[in-house]
Formats: sequence, C-alpha cells, structure tokens
Amino acid sequence: LSVIVSEEVGLSVHGADEISRDFVDKVGALNQEIAKIASSVFLIVAGRAVPLMKLEDLKESSYFGNL
Repeated sequence: LSVIVSEEVGLSVHGADEISRDFVDKVGALNQEIAKIASSVFLIVAGRAVPLMKLEDLKESSYFGNL
C-alpha cells in the first residue's frame, strides 16, 4: 500500500506569471499521470474524502447516461 499526497494547485489562487502557470500545469499533469495508475484516487475537501472515478469507469457507469 502506498499513499501519495499532492497539492491540488489548480483550485487555488496562484500567480499569473509564466513560472507560476508552468508549475501549476506540471503539477496537474503529474497528478493526472499518478491517478491513471492508482487503484483509487480521493480529493480531500474540508476534511472529507471524495472518491474520484476514472474517466473510463465514468463512461461505463449509468450515472451520467451516455457520455
């Protein structure tokens, strides 16, 4: 069992300069790559764990109908 904790920088206020945007883009890309290989992914909001579904699982579910 491994646990990876990462900042979700895209949901917060960040600098408008090129270095800040580059950092946000790279952290976001890294988070997406880790999520692709993870068995489960959670977003922690206000101390609560919100499970995130993989896109292919979401497409197979009937929750949103036909995506």
